[in-house]
Amino acid sequence: MSEEKIRQKPPAPIRPSTDTRQSIPEVFELIIRCDSEQHQRTLYHRLTAEGLRCRLSIL
Repeated sequence: MSEEKIRQKPPAPIRPSTDTRQSIPEVFELIIRCDSEQHQRTLYHRLTAEGLRCRLSIL
C-alpha cells in the first residue's frame, strides 16, 4: 500500500437519517391463538364490539 493511501483520511461513517418523515410509526399488536374458527369468530365479534380494531388471519 502506498504512503499516500495510508495517509488519506478514512471515509466518514454512515449515520442514520434524522429525517422523521421516514420513520416507521410504533404499532402495538396482540396475537391470540384460537382453538377453532368459531372461537376466532366469537372473539373477533366481541373485541370489535368493544371498539378494538381487529383483523382475522388463518395460517
